[in-house]
Parts: sequence; structure tokens; C-alpha cells
Amino acid sequence: MNKLYIYVFVLIVTVAHAQQPSGTLRGVVTNTHSQQTIAGVTVKLLSTKLGAITNSKGEYTIKNIPVGTYSVQFSSVGFEQKTQADVVIRSGRSTVTDVSLKEQATSSDAVTVQADYFSANDATVGSAMEYSSEEIRRAPGSAGDINRVLTSSPSIGRVDDSRADIVVRGGSPAENSFLIDNIPVYNINYFPKQGASGGPISFINIAQVRSMNFRTGGYDASFNALSSVVDISLKDGNSEHFAAQADLNMIGVGGMIEGPLGNGSSYYVSVSRGYLDALKDMLGQTGVPQWANIQGKITLNAGADDKIGIIAFSALSDFKRDKTEALGTNTSVNNNQQWQNIYGANWKHIYGTTGYANTSLSFNSIHGFEWARFPQNDSMFMDNDYTQQAIHLRHVSHFVHSTQIESEIGFDTRYELNNLSAFVAAHVDSTSTFIQSQYVRNTPNMFRYDAFASLIATLFDKLHTSVGMRAEQSMYSENRTLAIQVLPRVSLQYNISNDVTISACWGKFTQALPLALLQYAINNTFPTKPIIATHVVASLGWIVSSDTRVTVEAYKKDYNNMPIDIAEPTRSPLDDAVSDFEYKQTTHYRFNGTARSYGIELALQKKMSSDIYATIGSSMNRSFYTDGNGVERSRLYDNRYLLNATIGWKISDSWEVGGQFAMMGGNAYSPINDSLSKLRGVEVVNNSEVMMSHLPAYTTFNLRVDKRFNFEQSNIIVYLTALNALNLQNTKTIEWNPYSKTVITTQHIGILPVLGVEWQM
Repeated sequence: MNKLYIYVFVLIVTVAHAQQPSGTLRGVVTNTHSQQTIAGVTVKLLSTKLGAITNSKGEYTIKNIPVGTYSVQFSSVGFEQKTQADVVIRSGRSTVTDVSLKEQATSSDAVTVQADYFSANDATVGSAMEYSSEEIRRAPGSAGDINRVLTSSPSIGRVDDSRADIVVRGGSPAENSFLIDNIPVYNINYFPKQGASGGPISFINIAQVRSMNFRTGGYDASFNALSSVVDISLKDGNSEHFAAQADLNMIGVGGMIEGPLGNGSSYYVSVSRGYLDALKDMLGQTGVPQWANIQGKITLNAGADDKIGIIAFSALSDFKRDKTEALGTNTSVNNNQQWQNIYGANWKHIYGTTGYANTSLSFNSIHGFEWARFPQNDSMFMDNDYTQQAIHLRHVSHFVHSTQIESEIGFDTRYELNNLSAFVAAHVDSTSTFIQSQYVRNTPNMFRYDAFASLIATLFDKLHTSVGMRAEQSMYSENRTLAIQVLPRVSLQYNISNDVTISACWGKFTQALPLALLQYAINNTFPTKPIIATHVVASLGWIVSSDTRVTVEAYKKDYNNMPIDIAEPTRSPLDDAVSDFEYKQTTHYRFNGTARSYGIELALQKKMSSDIYATIGSSMNRSFYTDGNGVERSRLYDNRYLLNATIGWKISDSWEVGGQFAMMGGNAYSPINDSLSKLRGVEVVNNSEVMMSHLPAYTTFNLRVDKRFNFEQSNIIVYLTALNALNLQNTKTIEWNPYSKTVITTQHIGILPVLGVEWQM
């Protein structure tokens, strides 16, 4: 009998060990410069004895890895060693980790940066920050929203807790550029504002995001934006077997399927439906917001040197507020809906050992309508129906001439069409001028083409230089053509030692004015030049250890050709489309305004090589515009100071906790003249006080706890996020309420718990 017990015990232990949850790690290693695959790379899972060597196609596979989070090291003779943190192995699934390695300098006295977790270019000018898929997933303040991940950067100010508008170094949300797999996109958020890049929450499925690169200044000639570039790379679908995932988070409830299409090709399809309509009372929200989306990607392997990625996104945003609720909240009866579509394909081609190219063709569209009525008498005061459409062709070729000289050439072309049908009721504007009711029907369009080229060279094995040039021209409605703009860019990076680099750049950047800003004025006034921002940036990067980097950066931006509203010359029209506001119905502009911003930023980033990760950023900054009367005023996003700190602790392989603290100066605003506003029945601001005051300081703390459950063939992640976990009271606006005829103060959201569940099957 005792022997039987021993046999049973041994059998149980054996079965338990055999059923221990495990997964697979696979991927491809390529040359950063040429994108060719690298054979013979040693791949190691640190703190284990597991590893592999890439084959002749640069591929590697490591099987039967116990579930958990690992750091994976890649090394090969002639290349910089690189370690990838936050590689999560899941039960019964393959984790794909593709990396690229930089070639080392060849001279015997060369100074090479032994960065390990950070490549040498990560410390270059511009403070480009790259977020991995796991860093995006677990970000404490994101709750499943990719835009909110960026708030850990010292360059990002906050506008509104209920929205994810990206405000970079004092610039407007209209000053950012977004790309998904080399495909330019209008907006990645539900309830988008015409001509801006923000919204309350993103519709991108973060489970399918491979990485996100955030550039805040000094970016090369292949990119163009006044303030920042957000470059998102999507994962490919599972090319080995069918898999599925179900999700519940702040974005909504949804699911995803993925699988192979043969010959290394794959697909994935994702659907999601929001549920904030069920939480509207907790949010203090009036009306019923609803949203839904479907998105997917097909990856086609067209040979050893060719790969085609096809993406499709379709998102619906819908908001309604009925008469009863409007009467009870001193708001309007409202119906607001937007339908967004993004379709595009990117073809990646490898030129052998000499380089590679990416070519994308895409179509973007947003169709929206909104009407609003006074609940007291049901009279219509606004009815807006619009369509934005754009066709975009983009090409970038990167050439490797030697280990020390590279070049890049390419072009961007875009045709954009707006179709506007709007009714504006008779009203008295803020200058006490009576404006008659009007119907506006316009179809403004724009054709823009850009060409760019860059030369990248390494001199003396320590000095890295980039000299670039971008030329662009825009043509608006009725054959109105702007002069060709030539936009030079220069950047330098010097490696003082293995761990310390200094860098600087100077460049001119431009962005076409949003047609939404011009649509009421396109037949009256139009720009003679696009807005141009001149960036000067200098930075010091110090790799404190293999997993920790500190960057100090100073910047200055000077804007020219800013639009000025002739009727209201004291305001900054480019800053209108943010938070709950739209561009105003301006009919006449001048385009000789100026603006400026400057600041200094300190950033610390620690990768999770062990159990702790952290991103800490702080800045001192100012942002101004000069109005039509020559008076300098604060831009809306002049926060003046900012502190962001995100810290996380992996307690075990199944438990993780993270927190995000943010503090910054309040946004600029215009004090309201209460007595005159009541007398005239409309908000009145003294011209001498426009944008001359600031709201109280903003402070918040977000908390997140993750728990993993690993089964033999599936995984469940349950997390709880508490946004504004300390229930801190922050002033959102001080504004005139046209219904109650009083000045009111509104608050940002209070504590908001969000439960999230990810079931990977």
C-alpha cells in the first residue's frame, strides 16, 4: 500500500510538471540599417539556461518556456548587443519578438555605446521615446487607451481628463502627426474634432500594437509636423495557428481572432463596443455616449524581400442628450455622430544589402453630423453636417552606402476634400456684434506634395550627423497655390564616452492648416504660406546603467504665419479645436501672427530588467502667441511646469502594481466679466485680459493592479485601474453658462475605477 501511495505521488508530480503552463518565443533578427536578416545571432533568456541561435533566415524559436516575464538578450559579432525587456511568455501561445541590431564601429579606437536596453540612437536629439507592447498594455493611467500612455512624457501637457488630446510642448492638438504602419491617419480617437488629433479615447486595439515611437522635436526630414510625430507599428496576426482573445477595458468590451493564411502570411480581426453609457452617472456625464469599431490587418509575405501589410479601421461615435436631461442640466438637446474609416496598404521591399523601402497608399474619411436645440423652445441653434476625406501616397527609401554613410529619399502626396453643410443661428458674438443666421455650404479642397532627402554620416566614429531637406507645396480651392517651402534640418550627436552623448538640432517644420479651420473663410481669405515652426533643440543623454537612461533637453520653437481672426484679433484660432470646443465660424483671417514656446525637460526611463520599472519626467516651460494687436498672451496649453512619474513593481510572475502621479500648472484662460455678461446675455471678456490668467494647478494619481492566471492553453489578465485614485478636485473650466446666465466652474472627473479583463485563448 505504501508503494502504491509512492507511485500515485510520483504520477501526480509528473503530470503536474508535464502540465506546467509554458509557451514559445520566436522572431526574426534584422540589421537596423539594411533591414536584412542576420544569421548566427545568439538569443538568451536572461536568468535561465534557455536560448537559441538564428538560422540562415534570421529566425529563432525557443519552446517550452515557463510562463512569465523575461528579458531577452541578442548578441552577434560586429553588432551592438541589445536586450529586450518585458517579453511575456503566455500559456500555449507564441510570443513574437522581432528586433534589429546596429552594426558596431570597426576602428580599433572607436567609442561605441554599450547601451544594451537602449540603442545608441535612443539618446539622440528629440528625446524619442519608444514604448513596447507590454509597456503600453500595463501603463497605469491608460486603462486601455494608447494616447494616455504618452502622458508619462515630460513633453505632454493635459487639457481634460475626459479627453486624450495630445498637447506637446505648448502646441495645439492640431500640430501632431500620426502614422500607423507608415500610413498617415487623421485621428485615432472616438468623437474626433475636425482638424485636430484628439478625442476622449482611442479606438486602437492595444493588444495589436507592437510598439509606439513618440518624437517631440528634431525628427528627420521624412516626418513633418509642427509639434510631434506618433509612429505606431502594429503586430502581425499569428502565422502559425488560430488564436483568440476577449477584452473588457475602458475602451469597451470586444474580441479578436487571428490566424495563418499560409506561406507565413496572417490576419487578425478585432471588434469592440464601448459601455461608458452605463457609467455616465459616475462620470458626471450628461447624455449617452456610445461607440463601436471593427479593425483588422492582413500581412502577406510576397517573397524573401517583400512584405505587404493591409490595415482597415472603421469606428462609430454616437452621442445623444434628450430634452428632459437638457432642461435639468442647463445644456442643449443634442445629437452628435461621427463615422471614421481608415484603409491602407504598405509595401516593404528590401534592396538586398543596400537598403529598404516603404510605400503606402491610404484613404481616410470622417463623416459627422451634429445638431443642437435650446430645450426651452426647441429652436435650432446649430446644425452641422461635414465630411473629411483624404487620399495619401507616401514613399521612403533608405540606402546604405557604407558602414558610415546612409541616405534617405522619399515623397508624400495628399489630396484632401471637405464637404460642409452648416446652419448657424442668429447670435451676438463675444464682441457684442449681432450675427445674422446663415447657411454655409462649402467644399474646400487641398492638394499637397512634399519631397525630402537626408544624408546620415558617422565621422571619426564619435560624431553622428544628419543633414536633411524637405520641400512642400500646397494648393487650396479655386487654384490658390502657396509658394514652395524649403525646410532644412540639421542634427549632430557626439559620443563623449560609452555612456554619455550630447546632441543638438535645428530645423524648420510645417503643417498644412486644417481645412476645418478654413472652411468658413475659404472663399474670403486663404493663407499665403503654411505655418512654419523653427525648432532649436539641445540634449544630454546619460546611460546610467544598461537598463536606465537620463536625458536633459532644452528646446525653443518659433512660429510664423499663424492665423489671426480679423473680427476677434485677441484670440488664437489654431487653439480652438480642443476639449469640448470646435473651430469657430471665422470668415476672415490674416496669416501674419507669431507664437513661441520654450522649456527644459528632464526624463528618466528605467526598463523592467528585474522587478521595477519607472518613467519620470519634469519640465519648466512657457508658450505664448502674439495677437493681432501685437500683444503677447499665453496659449491655452501654457502649463508652465509639469511633473509626471510612473513607477511599477512586478511583485511576482502573477502580480504587478503600478502608479502614475502627475502635477502641472493650470491651463491659461480668459477671466469673464460677470456683470457685462449678464447685461448682454452672452459671455463677455475684457480684451486686455484675454488668456492672461491661469486655472489652479492640476494634480492627479492613477493606480493599477494586475493579476495573471495561467492555464494550460489560455491566459487571463484581470486588472483594476483607479483613475484619479485620490479623488482630487481639479478645475476644468471657468466659463459662462448661457442657460443659467451665470459664471460656473466645472471640474475634471473624480475617482473612476475601471475593471479590465483580457482572456487570451
